[in-house]
Formats: sequence, C-alpha cells, structure tokens
Amino acid sequence: MSVIKSAAGNEACWEVDGCNYMHGTKVDTAFGCKPLPPRGLVDPCCSNMAFSFNKNGTITTSYAGMCFQVTGLARCNGSPAQQWLLGALTANKTQQIIQKSGVRDGGTQQCIGRTVSTAAGEDTGAGLATQATNAAAAAAAADGDGGLVFDVKKELGWESAMVRDLWAHKNLGVMKVITLQLEGDGDAAMYKLTKAKATQD
Repeated sequence: MSVIKSAAGNEACWEVDGCNYMHGTKVDTAFGCKPLPPRGLVDPCCSNMAFSFNKNGTITTSYAGMCFQVTGLARCNGSPAQQWLLGALTANKTQQIIQKSGVRDGGTQQCIGRTVSTAAGEDTGAGLATQATNAAAAAAAADGDGGLVFDVKKELGWESAMVRDLWAHKNLGVMKVITLQLEGDGDAAMYKLTKAKATQD
C-alpha cells in the first residue's frame, strides 16, 4: 500500500474523488496528500489516497479493491485498460506509470499524466489521462516487466559498483546496470553501492 504522488505541478497525490468507491469514479490529484491510514483501519475517506501496485499489473484502491482505469474506477476484470507498468527510476527518484498494452503490442506508448482543466491552461490536477511517453522508458519497463533499472555510470558517474543486498546480507557482485523486479503489494529492497575498483587488463 502506498500513495502515488505527482512529480510536477502541485505535487499532489492520487485520490478517489469524494471517497466514492463506485464504478466510474474519477481518480484525481486535486487535494494535496495525506498519510497512509494505520493498518486495520477500515474507513473509506482515510484510505482514499492509498493504492496498491499488484503482481498482475493492476493498481487497486486499498479500501474497496477497485481497479484503476483512466476512465474511472472499475471492478477488476483483467482488461488491458487495467494493466500498468512502472517505468525505470529516474535520477530524481520518479517513475512513470505506463499503460502495459501499448508497450506489449507495439502500439502508442502511453503514460499517466494530469489533465489541464481551466481555460487558462493551468495544471489543476483535476484528473488523470494517458499521454504519449518516452519510448526508451517504456521499452525499459517492458523489457523488465515493470522492473527498476539503475545505470551506475549515468546516475553516479562510476564505471561500475559493488552491490550488496542489505536485507539478504549478501554481495551481488560488480555491476554496471542494476535491475530489480519488485512484486508490488509493499515489496521493497535496499542495496548498498560502493565504487568498484578499476581492473587492469
């Protein structure tokens, strides 16, 4: 369970509009952010900014288990409109949410963006829609099936890094690109990176 915070504009979090967990209810970013509800609390309004990324590619509300679609919440039915990938983690710690069907089928790659809803063109965060996305980010997400990709040289300026999994208490070796598949439902990992010593040929 997590909040989904927008990276631009008012940097607000996704929320189920009006705490209304009905078919077609919009998900928007119009009301800032609030903390996740304590575990065990069953309250629709305390939970209206809490979502889960699931192994099957769906994004569901934590309160009623409704699936996210850009057209509004819906009962989960496995349709392509309910299938999403997380793009590669960027240097500023953001990720795109990419529609899985376009990436897999060679169609137009679409990611979630916020709609503009005033005559002046202001970003009010009033709704969410799919927008054309960066092809490289979408391809990276597709290749890793939604996994995370960290390029050591691009992000740290090192040729390679010694990677240690801190939770598993084991070294994973020297890597130039680190890939990680998180399974959703609160899955996390913690790695320690140290600059690898240059090898002589």
